[in-house]
This record gives sequence, structure tokens and C-alpha cells, in this order.
Amino acid sequence: MGTLPPKILIASLLCLMAIIAKTTATYPNLYFVFKPFGLAGLIYIVHNHEASPVQFFILLALLLSSVGDIALLLKDDVSFLVGLTAFLLAHLSYMYAFAVGGAVIEPSLINFVFILSALNVTYFIRPKKLPVQMGVIVYSFVIHVMAMLAFDLAAKNPEWYEVQIASVMFLFSDATLAWNRFNSKLPMADVLILGLYYGAQILFVHDLTN
Repeated sequence: MGTLPPKILIASLLCLMAIIAKTTATYPNLYFVFKPFGLAGLIYIVHNHEASPVQFFILLALLLSSVGDIALLLKDDVSFLVGLTAFLLAHLSYMYAFAVGGAVIEPSLINFVFILSALNVTYFIRPKKLPVQMGVIVYSFVIHVMAMLAFDLAAKNPEWYEVQIASVMFLFSDATLAWNRFNSKLPMADVLILGLYYGAQILFVHDLTN
């Protein structure tokens, strides 16, 4: 991976500030200030990168993720579904970016593991309300397909190896978020969810711009 460029490091600070704001009890309202701008630095970097289909869809994914971030600031089910939809579209954008790069889904051991992972998520995480449950099932399927494409892209293009790590970080972040919301509260869940989430986005951007 090497040393992160200064512009990535600066953008990462915005992500770190959002994590700190979420976990501090002194000024809880700061999270509502910093969370919407957590991805702003990464969006700026990708926006100013050399134009290409991959660049466009990664930029679109980041913008949709920001919409999801804002929606998930609220705790009601409608806001959750809006956020879930925004992130689903973000992952579809990442999928298209990887497909443009030559990624396809083929029978493999790792894809079998991802299928088992998706089935486990939909089995163990069951929201009580049917619309939310259906949203979680569809979202779980989409994000696992995104991970399959990320691994295939990296297998064919070793310089994209960071997307493999990023996709797995996304899976763990979202699974933790869902478990924490619908099953039982986990210790240090906020740090784990946001740390993995922002880390994944940073790696996606670094792989594009490196």
C-alpha cells in the first residue's frame, strides 16, 4: 500500500473527526455536524482525478454514500430504508466501476464463501418489520456481489489489490451495524462500524488515485 499521499491523509482527518464526534459524550451534537462531511475530502479528490468511467462511478458511489450517511443520522425506519437504498445504489456504482475495469463473477471458492456469508447475514439479522427485512436481504445480496467483483478485479489487476480489503471491511462494517441495530448492542460498535466504513472508502479512493 505504501505511504498515503498528503491529500488522502487530510481527507482521512475528516473521517477521523466524525468517528471522534460519534464516540465522545461531551459534545454529542458534533456528530450531526461532522458526519455529513466525513466523505467530503474523498469526494473532492475523486472529482479532481483524471476523468474516466471508473472515476465517474466511484465518485457517484461516494456521493450516494454521503446521502446514506445523512439519512442514517436519524433513527426511524423510514430514514433507515432511505439510507439503505442510498448505500445499495452506492454499491451498484462500485460494482459498475469494477465491471468497467474488467471484473466478472465466475465460479470460485471465494465466491462460494461470499454466498455463505450473505445467507448467514440474512438468517441471523432479521428486523421485525417486513419492509426493513426485505431491504436488508436485498442489500446483503448486493454488497456481497460487490465484494465478488472486487476480488475478481484484484485477481486480474494486482494494482487494485486494495479493493479486496475495502470490500471485506464494508461487509464487516455493515454486518456490525445491522447486528447492533436489530439484534443486540455490541461494545465499541460505533468505532468498529465507522472505522471499517471510512477505511473502506479511503482504500477505494487510494486505489483509484494511486
